[in-house]
Parts: sequence; C-alpha cells; structure tokens
Amino acid sequence: MEDDIIKCLAQIEEKELVELCQNLIKIPSHKDTLSREKEIALFLKDFMEREGIEVVLQEVTEGRSNVIGRLRGTGKGPNLLFNGHMDTVRPLGMKDPYRAKVKDGKIWGRGTVDMKSGLAGMTYALIAIKRAGMKLKGNLILAAVVGEENINEGTQRLIEEGFQCDTAVVGEPTDLQIVIVHKGIEWIEISIRGKASHASVPKEGINAIVNAARLVCALEEKLVPKLSQTPKSNRLVGSPTLNIGKIWGGVRNSVVPDLCKIQLDRRTLPGEKIEDILSEIRGVMR
Repeated sequence: MEDDIIKCLAQIEEKELVELCQNLIKIPSHKDTLSREKEIALFLKDFMEREGIEVVLQEVTEGRSNVIGRLRGTGKGPNLLFNGHMDTVRPLGMKDPYRAKVKDGKIWGRGTVDMKSGLAGMTYALIAIKRAGMKLKGNLILAAVVGEENINEGTQRLIEEGFQCDTAVVGEPTDLQIVIVHKGIEWIEISIRGKASHASVPKEGINAIVNAARLVCALEEKLVPKLSQTPKSNRLVGSPTLNIGKIWGGVRNSVVPDLCKIQLDRRTLPGEKIEDILSEIRGVMR
C-alpha cells in the first residue's frame, strides 16, 4: 500500500495541477452565464476521458449536467465520493475575473477558492491514481455538480437517482481543516398583502410595505436573539442564524402598496425541522 501511495504521489506535477485549476477558472460558470455550467462540464469530461477515466454526464436540467468520473475498485472495500461544484457566484465588478493569474504564489480569479481549486485537486487525484495504476478496493467517484450557489439541484439529482457511497469528501474551502458538520440552509419568502388605494387617501388602503417593515423589526427584535440562546447552539457550528436578505414591493409613489415580499436566509443546525422553523416565524407574525 505504501508503495502504491509513493507511485501515486510521483504522478503529481505541480505545474500541471496549477494549469488545470487555471483552465477551470477561465471558464465562466455563474448563473448569469448563458451556458451556465455546460462548458466547464464538457471540459472536465474531455479532460478525464483523455486520461482513461470512466466518465458520464448526468443531466440535471436541459443543458446542465453533473459530471461523474469513476475509478472502479474490486468491490472489496468502501466507496468514496469526491463532491465539488462547477458553478461560482458572479464576478461582481472584479477586474480580470477569469484571467487566473498566478501572483505571490496564489492563483487569482473568480471561483478560485470556492471551489475550482478544490475541484481541480479532486480531479487530479483521480488522474494521479489512474496513472500510477493503483488498485483500489472500493470505488472512487468524483461528482462535479451544478447549481451549488443557488438551490443545489446537482447534488439533489445525485440523491434522487439513488446514488450511494460510504464516505464523502466535499471540497469546499475550510483553510485545509477537516470539517465534519456544517449548517444547513432554508430560504424562505414571505408575502405581506395589503389593500391598494391612491396615495391621496392612504387611510382607504392597507400599506403592505409598512406592515412588512413591522415584521422585519419583530424578527430582528424577537426571533434573532432567541436563536442565539445556548439551548439552540451546537458545539461545532454555533447557533442557528436568520438574515433578512431582500425586500421589495409597491408599484409607484402615488399608490398605497398592496403587496410586499421579504426573503429570509435561515441557517439550520443538525436535527432542526422545517416545520419548527416556520412555526417560529409564524409566532413572530401573530
């Protein structure tokens, strides 16, 4: 086994790995890109196929596919999954976001940390093992998935298709520390309805924006402090959190708005149930 590891490590060329990471960064793959993750998925598929790795595309939605690479073992050991996402957030005003320049020993570009460097490292691990001719007891699978930055539809498709493994490693940035748990997430939208009227007679209407503002204040004053209390905390990830991330409503200044919406980001702890979370919010709304 030790000899196999030495052979595997001998296959690793730093320059080649850096170039792989740069090539991934150079392919825009955020939600406002016309092709979304299509180009980077095809790049990864072709790259692994050239190395003789078994690889397939798993369609998630039209034009968007997970890339599943696999090194098959003998069936006498556990199966290990490498999970990484191909999408990134938008460049948001970055200068040369896709240049992938190496400076001061670091690669600079959108998605370098989150998480094209991790994706490159996991892809290259399969390649190094393949080149070394290392025989595995269990399967080693790379799932490069779509949509992590939005609703995780890529990983959801893996689950829906009945994908199973014994252990999974997710290549998210953690300062190279092993993390065994993280918070979950629920995105919640609340619609506050009122009654429209002309702004010259506001008392004939019910202002949805004003009522939404009251709800926002109530959430901040009543629910947020409650979430930070000790009984709600977890020794590994801390307390659950609530963020009010977006609010919009109304049609024009001269109309009392009859609709306003707010969107919440609720970070959950292991074991929390959505029905309990919604019940907490409804309790504030009463």
